[in-house]
Amino acid sequence: MITSRRLLILAALLLCSPVLAQSVVYVDAGNCPGPGTGAVGDPFCTITDAIVAAATGDTVQVLPGTYGECVDTGEKGLAIVADGSNPALDATDFIIDGDGLCTPVILGGNSGLDGFTVRNGGDSGIRTSGSVSITNNIISGNSSPAYGGGLYIVANAGQGTTGDVTITVEDNIIDGNSSTADGGGAYLYGIVAQNAQSIINFLDNTVTGNFLAGEAPFTSSQGGGISAYTNTGVLAYSEISISRNVITGNNADFGTPSSAYGGGIFANTFGFGSERIAIEDNTLSGNSVEGFGGGISAWAVGDSAVNQDHVIVVDDNVVTDNMATDSAGGLDLYIEAFDLRVLRDVNVQLSASGNTVQTNTAGSSGGGMVVSTLTDDNDNDSDPDTTTRVTAVLENNLVARNSTDGFGGGLDLFIVAFTDTVGTVDLGFNTIAGNIAAAGAGGVAISVGSSDDTEGTQTGTSTVRIENSIIADNVGYGIAIFSDESEGVLDLDGIEYNLVYGHSPDDYDTTVSNLADIANGTNVTADPLLDVESIPDVCSPAIDGADPAADYSSEPEPNGDRANLGHLGGTSEATTILPDTNGDRAVDGLDILEIATAFASSIGEPRFSASADIDLDDAVEGPDLSLVGARFGKVCP
Repeated sequence: MITSRRLLILAALLLCSPVLAQSVVYVDAGNCPGPGTGAVGDPFCTITDAIVAAATGDTVQVLPGTYGECVDTGEKGLAIVADGSNPALDATDFIIDGDGLCTPVILGGNSGLDGFTVRNGGDSGIRTSGSVSITNNIISGNSSPAYGGGLYIVANAGQGTTGDVTITVEDNIIDGNSSTADGGGAYLYGIVAQNAQSIINFLDNTVTGNFLAGEAPFTSSQGGGISAYTNTGVLAYSEISISRNVITGNNADFGTPSSAYGGGIFANTFGFGSERIAIEDNTLSGNSVEGFGGGISAWAVGDSAVNQDHVIVVDDNVVTDNMATDSAGGLDLYIEAFDLRVLRDVNVQLSASGNTVQTNTAGSSGGGMVVSTLTDDNDNDSDPDTTTRVTAVLENNLVARNSTDGFGGGLDLFIVAFTDTVGTVDLGFNTIAGNIAAAGAGGVAISVGSSDDTEGTQTGTSTVRIENSIIADNVGYGIAIFSDESEGVLDLDGIEYNLVYGHSPDDYDTTVSNLADIANGTNVTADPLLDVESIPDVCSPAIDGADPAADYSSEPEPNGDRANLGHLGGTSEATTILPDTNGDRAVDGLDILEIATAFASSIGEPRFSASADIDLDDAVEGPDLSLVGARFGKVCP
């Protein structure tokens, strides 16, 4: 059920409108055949009649009932709200039904829709232009012959007479919609002309049971639940935020193998200005794709045509039980850059941090994740100041218990670097554990393709850095090269300060062992002692195992003045060290006695004991005793 917040929503709509509301126009299907006057005691019979009579900035207040019509606000900037006078009613009592013939709701600039069920649309459920607000609705059972079965959201900033555009889609249920190209549930498109900006906020929605069934003339399908695109002009800016949503049971299927992307979410930046798509704090489960990216498929794409920033951020999502028939059961992350120029201030960035990626499955590779980079330098320019470089960064992710019928049970890295370019995948503070691969690496599989240019004088460099991570108990190698077709350079020198353990036939395959300095004394082979949630025990060798130069300031005391390995390393959720005052690897009465002896003393006083100061605050007090008490009886081997 959706709980309506009528007064707050109404106030917000009025504030964002260019003209303050002049009046309220009332609608009641119970007053049909009407026509009514729109007064509180004589409401209109239809929402359309109310829109025709209303002035810019008015509120159209709708009483319970089923309204079989195609509502279009035009450019009046109207707030269409379900009547909230009866708290026992919700969106299921206020229905706008398109009967499969039309788009039930079309919102023009500065309009809003709050508290309705929008169903049976034959050309999307809701379509928009300009700044709008869509809140507290149920959008169900709609379809589109092209884009956006439930929602077709276009932030067309700078087009025609429009300026900047902000769109909010919040607290809706988007269920059981379909389309044949992109966005079975919702299609989000930030298209921006020169010197303008668009913002789309897609927040706190439930997106479930939507699907794509692609067909000609389209060649692929993207986003069973949500598809999001930015397409900016020169000096323009577009941003899409997809946050705190629950996205479950969506499907993308084009009917042709490997032609669909993103069972839950598909996102792509591809314009000429500055663009950012942030996918954060979402829960994605039970989504599927007949292709790539069961949970999320996100692409950051750019070239050097003009100055630009293309940024994709995938942070703090829970991605579980999703499926891809091809690759990337959980996350499919792709960064592409052609002919970038440092002096042109071009930035193409892809990062993923704090994600939990578990129990996903894929057919050919990447049960948990696939990370791909593609770089090329079309100018064949040997000037190092103009080398095209991109880096995909993955930090503090948990990738556990995923599986594939191919290679890369946890993670498949695919790096292609043409000519004199550099493609880098940088992994830091990740836990990759308990994943299963039928071939190659169960933990991290590395595939490289690199080629000389036409003159045969320049080569690309593919770089993989894996640091401060736990890679343990995966079925298959821990880290292995699946394919190396490189005529360029494969750089694995950055594999250091990791715990790699418990793999069959080995922790590293021969190629990795030959290329990487894994015996440099910083990598550890020991049981990390992970619990069922892949968190290291206080006795784990992963505790205080990170690079001594890594930031440990966010870890709780006692932290040993060094960060832990794995996905919680360097964070406020890190496992604390054993509160052992005498160094015997046991927390017992001797530790209690030392704290008691020094209790209520501060640094500089005779009774003060540095080893009894567990929390390192220069005093032996209650918190130190509490830390020991919490671990009392713990003995580490």
